Amino acid sequence: MSGLAAWPATAVAALLVAAFALAVLLLLAAVRQLRAGAGLRARARRTGSALARPAADPRATTRLERETIDDSRLAVRLGRASGLLAPGERTPPPARVGLFLLLAAAVALLLARVGPGLAAAVPPALLSACALFRWRRWRAATALTRAFEVQLPDAIGLMVRCVRAGVPVAEALGEAGAEMPAPAGPLFAGADRQVRLGRQLEDALWDMAETVRVAEFDFLCVAVAVQRETGGNLAETLAGLEATIRKRLALRLKVRALTSEARASALIIGALPLVMAAGLALLAPDYLAPLFETGPGRLLLATATGSLVLGGIIMSHLVGRETGAP
Repeated sequence: MSGLAAWPATAVAALLVAAFALAVLLLLAAVRQLRAGAGLRARARRTGSALARPAADPRATTRLERETIDDSRLAVRLGRASGLLAPGERTPPPARVGLFLLLAAAVALLLARVGPGLAAAVPPALLSACALFRWRRWRAATALTRAFEVQLPDAIGLMVRCVRAGVPVAEALGEAGAEMPAPAGPLFAGADRQVRLGRQLEDALWDMAETVRVAEFDFLCVAVAVQRETGGNLAETLAGLEATIRKRLALRLKVRALTSEARASALIIGALPLVMAAGLALLAPDYLAPLFETGPGRLLLATATGSLVLGGIIMSHLVGRETGAP
């Protein structure tokens, strides 16, 4: 204990954060291995029973596959809660894990120097790293949704032309995946690959809908499912959906142009406290010193920071609702 007590507080904090994060990762890996082993054993039993009896309904196979995937839901939820796992991933890349540990260690070192102690520095450091990774994942998902929503009318138009030419819907899906640029092209290509491997078309489309989270694409999934069940003119339905989506996108762009002044005002109001604080720190640093050197000053600084962040979130939400942004 004497050797550990002789270490600098920052080094001890870094070791604690690294040990805790490594323990969490090892626990996730262990749970994943256990769930994966159970899934492989269940798949082997299903394969053996399928060879001993006639072919079952493909819908039942899809349901069993989904249940196998759900066996590892605990590890996946923990990984996604920390922001380390992207949708569809089972294990995070090593570079992402290293960045997470480095960020958590940096925050812990900072809090250990200005905070109440080591024990109180480790949990906020991990929560801060998780919050940053989750925010980064949310930004990536939002960018994917917006880009896909812009490309969706062109993809539906391509499918309409293929269906009118007599091409089946599944092959039209593959054509959209081959002709459309990213991100719509790879997503449609992935759904087409699942269909070619034996997945039901409706299930592949709904899995894609869970990834992109675009309401208009849900209408496409419903239209395809209804057409396969009851029949009908799918080309006319998709053509009407394409026209509706184009009108909605045009209206959204018009509203965004009309609310540009409100968005600029929100940015100016949000940046004004930061600009004033930077100016005071350069012109009169002693004026801001009590905010960093005294306990009540730190409390006021934390309260002001929280209020500024909350106000920025509220203004962003209001402007987003006006412009129709997701």
